[in-house]
Amino acid sequence: MSRRVVLFPAVALALALGVGTAFWAMRRARVPVTDEVKLPLRGAGVTLDWAREGAPGGATDEPRDYLLQSDRLRLVLANDGSGMERHQRYGALIDFGAKSAAQDELIELRTVLFVAGAPTPLRTVGIEATRAGELPVLAVEEASRDGRFELRTEYRLAEKRDFVELVSTVTNVSSKRIGAVQIGDRGRWPGTTAFAPRLGYVHLATRADVPWLGRVGRKLSYGFVFPSGPAQVAFQFDVVGPAGEVALGASAELNPGQGAEFRRDVIAVPGGLGKVAELAWRRLAKPLGHARGSLKPPQSWATISARHPDGRTVLSVPAESDGSFDLPLPAGEYRFVLAAPGGEDEELGTVTEGGNLRLNLVPPRPGTLTYVITDEYDQPFAGRLVVRGVPPTKDPDLVPGTNESGSRNMLYSLTGSGSIELPAGRYDVLATHGPEYSMPRQELELNADLGATFRGMFTRSVDTSGWLAADFHLHAAPSKDSNVPLNDRVLTLAAEGIELAVPTDHNHVTDYSEAIDVQRLGGKLVSMSGVEITTLNWGHFNAYPYPKSVDVPATHEASPLEIFAVVRARAPQAVLQVNHPRMPGVGYFNRGELNTKTGVAESPEFSFGFDALEVSNGFDLEDPKVFERNFREWFELLNVGHRYTAVGNSDSHRVVFQWAGWPRTYVRVPDQDLSRVQPLEVARAVTGGHALVSCGIFVLPTANGSAGPGDTVQGSRVSLAISVGAPEWVDVSRVEVYGNGAKLEERTRDVPMRKSVWNLNVDLDLKVDTWVVVLARGDKFMNDALPGKWIKPFGFSNPILVDADADGNFVTPGP
Repeated sequence: MSRRVVLFPAVALALALGVGTAFWAMRRARVPVTDEVKLPLRGAGVTLDWAREGAPGGATDEPRDYLLQSDRLRLVLANDGSGMERHQRYGALIDFGAKSAAQDELIELRTVLFVAGAPTPLRTVGIEATRAGELPVLAVEEASRDGRFELRTEYRLAEKRDFVELVSTVTNVSSKRIGAVQIGDRGRWPGTTAFAPRLGYVHLATRADVPWLGRVGRKLSYGFVFPSGPAQVAFQFDVVGPAGEVALGASAELNPGQGAEFRRDVIAVPGGLGKVAELAWRRLAKPLGHARGSLKPPQSWATISARHPDGRTVLSVPAESDGSFDLPLPAGEYRFVLAAPGGEDEELGTVTEGGNLRLNLVPPRPGTLTYVITDEYDQPFAGRLVVRGVPPTKDPDLVPGTNESGSRNMLYSLTGSGSIELPAGRYDVLATHGPEYSMPRQELELNADLGATFRGMFTRSVDTSGWLAADFHLHAAPSKDSNVPLNDRVLTLAAEGIELAVPTDHNHVTDYSEAIDVQRLGGKLVSMSGVEITTLNWGHFNAYPYPKSVDVPATHEASPLEIFAVVRARAPQAVLQVNHPRMPGVGYFNRGELNTKTGVAESPEFSFGFDALEVSNGFDLEDPKVFERNFREWFELLNVGHRYTAVGNSDSHRVVFQWAGWPRTYVRVPDQDLSRVQPLEVARAVTGGHALVSCGIFVLPTANGSAGPGDTVQGSRVSLAISVGAPEWVDVSRVEVYGNGAKLEERTRDVPMRKSVWNLNVDLDLKVDTWVVVLARGDKFMNDALPGKWIKPFGFSNPILVDADADGNFVTPGP
């Protein structure tokens, strides 16, 4: 189907002159905003009213936002308000879902305007309450900041419909002809991968013309449909994963006064992708039929895909628990492909309009891989299994390909025993439990009749007595950009050897304690409640421990000075942590224009009132340049007197490829019995600098026999004992000692460590007060244990302070 643009008639002269596209003769008068209209408006089963406080579930509306709802759906448009963040959301669709609003998974949908392939900035002029016949309608009025365009977008709901219709019209109000004008939308729907016909699930940033696209949520599935013809869609990704899409209508050439229209439907339905597909095909007036069947026996998981004769996937759906499946498809010929634990099966078939094609796909019989993982005392042990095919055997897919929380060819086990079904073949299987333990490995042959057994025994490689392995930056389903259930998140942490976990969902206080109890992990994992205070303009800040009973600071009107003050008032003993300080778009140091050498920020609203700095973030592990910059800037801040504790955290939003506990922070505690660990004790240890950062290597310096990170020693002569620990599968090649930011000593080794420990001594004679940090590095990647990532190991300490003149006053060196 070819794309088309609708141009609007305005003057009879244009038609009389035979002009192929007609024009609007004059600019529209500005409409009144909703504040000038008495609400509610009701008609034909639709209500337009003010949004109320206390919206359930994931809804983000606030008082005086605009609420449009029918018997099935509910949408909210953001009103203006004080504060830059609030103003930036003015006119955006910020909630859309079932009428209960408890299932909303939209962050934001906003109309965009592109000219010659580049975005043209818009500003919201007002929001109008109007009617289309009896139906109440919301309309957002916008204007381009360069004064060339006016844009109006109407939101139209109707009874017994699972979609909202968006109708946008753009008018050229300049005195010149303007070419290549496109109306579209930017949708922020993070957390799951988008699907589009003939593209399948889109896992990488790409651009394509698509008739519709869909996203499968936790309880609702969403779709964009383009009735006027395929839209040009840019599938966008950020460091977390899928970030959203920009969908543009056809390009138009607009003379002065001329207008163009772009129509699209936004779907929200309970159920899966099949429900979205059926509604989308019907909205596109496609001749529709069904391909149905039932798998015998039902499988633990299975997906059925319909592929065009050219091999491209038109639709993919999971089988139900009873083995049944249903694919609504346009009439035509398809190759149907079943993927299941035992492998694949295929069948050709033709779907006819109104017909029901019966498929007889047969799941191949799988082999059973039994696994038993124990510690060195033969006790069951949690861990993560990595299963790789030995060529020509392919790497298996242990979960449905549509499941974003799935583990692909990896499996987390809490009990250390169980079984999985795989296609027959030869496999390389290994087990991991984080960087304190060995990595048992075995190659085995699997067939459907005999199966096979993997037996792995973990031995402790690294002594971390007195220190707890912690991850202070984690996400799960309470964050809109994560689909990981809390029980699954806790499982990943236990399997990776994390002992202390702090959930930090976006603007949502979470505690893993209940999930830990459900998984019977008491004594092995402890949690404290926390939150990631997520702002649009300033960056991301963690606070922990942060009581669940206390409100999260409002961010849309607040500066860092104000946010930090609120945290100090509501949770006085909480750690305030700045996350990923230089991450593009959300880095606090970038937003505040901080010069770390001088310790001066250009923004007057920048605050230095935080405690911890995330020097290493899991998203940056493959880019050593990011770590090196953060490490250097942390040194520079230390030199100008800002003694922030360095931490390393995973920032994991998934269960694979964003590995929980990589990196991690070790915190010094007086008692390692997790049942006696107190959150405030941990907070004091962090703020006191009693912490180490590890990405595979545990490095612990001790000065003059007893002083560790966060402690102070007096006198110019320092005997530094350094213990470097790592399992045999982690490389350690050199150790670097820094004083006041300058490298004082470097030791290297060319042979592997014996007994997983390297002890070395360094004597220092320091003339001035000096902070001392030790960094250990390895040169070999850890991708056996961390598939899909190319990460080299490292570990470093927080400073030991040396009061060289023993005057009781530590003086920093300055810039």
